[in-house]
Amino acid sequence: MSESEASFNDADATAQEIADSLRKMNKVVNNLMARADCIPFREPVDWKGLQLYDYPKIITKMMDLGTIKSKLEKSKYTDASQVAHDIRLVWKNCMTYNADGSDFYRLAESYSKRFEERYAKLLDEYGEDVVCAYSGGKRGSGGGSGGGNGSGSGSGGTRGNTNKGNNTKGSKKSRSNSFVSSSGRTTPVPNSEKGGATSVSSASKADNNNNNNNNNNNKIN
Repeated sequence: MSESEASFNDADATAQEIADSLRKMNKVVNNLMARADCIPFREPVDWKGLQLYDYPKIITKMMDLGTIKSKLEKSKYTDASQVAHDIRLVWKNCMTYNADGSDFYRLAESYSKRFEERYAKLLDEYGEDVVCAYSGGKRGSGGGSGGGNGSGSGSGGTRGNTNKGNNTKGSKKSRSNSFVSSSGRTTPVPNSEKGGATSVSSASKADNNNNNNNNNNNKIN
């Protein structure tokens, strides 16, 4: 076999492996979407219907698993790392917009961990040369097509530092507690805030009792 023939066969084998890895990524997406608690991630966030008017200002590149599935079916991805980038963007967007510790923040964290475990197995099976064939990415970097939320790394397990002016802890809690989520639920008010409200209410009751006592004393006098 000549050198050119060997090179052609190697390229053909690599192309087949890339196609196989993309098919496995499609299975990963389908498995994630099949989970009962995946409802918030299956479709684009209906920010208009939910009156989340600050959502497109904070989330500069929206992404959801349904869109990823459609792109896979239309062969829009050239390697698995590009799929991983978009999947990580789904979790990252959720954790960027919602308050730390809220139901949806924790849900995105759990999905991110679950995905990274499966993606690590894919990397071990095919290697970076196949998984990141057209992205030039490295293990865990996400590689991928386009920069989501200001960064092309798409690290799903950590919060992004984009939109620094809006991404403070306090403002995130305000957004998360003020609006209905994409699944129709509201994020509960933190216990600390509930405690504060109770204290104010108790203080008001005490003031009222004192005023009543004073009035009674005046009547007796």
